[in-house]
Amino acid sequence: EELQFFRAMRRLYWHGKRRMTPMERFGLTSAFAREYPKVKDKPQVKAVYKKVQEYRAMLKNFAVSDYRVQKADLGDDEGMMLGKEFLVGLVLYRVVVLAAYLIAAIPGSLAAA
Repeated sequence: EELQFFRAMRRLYWHGKRRMTPMERFGLTSAFAREYPKVKDKPQVKAVYKKVQEYRAMLKNFAVSDYRVQKADLGDDEGMMLGKEFLVGLVLYRVVVLAAYLIAAIPGSLAAA
């Protein structure tokens, strides 16, 4: 849980103007991990922790990765943050999953009848 928090903090902290090297990613994550136990009881840190956890939960609810948000292209259409191809793929994926669940439910409903 805390490791995911540190990774999310790293992605939120980084300005994104250039790609981080693996050493920079490791260094930033380990710095968060090293210093967090010293400050975790402060109200400001608790508030940030709560906000980051809410952000991660929101991403999970929308089935969007943090990386996708970071790479979002606002382009011409300001409302299409994720890109049309991604959204179409997501809808198709969910339709296939729904169809699989319906097919799996048919034998049970026939046996119960």
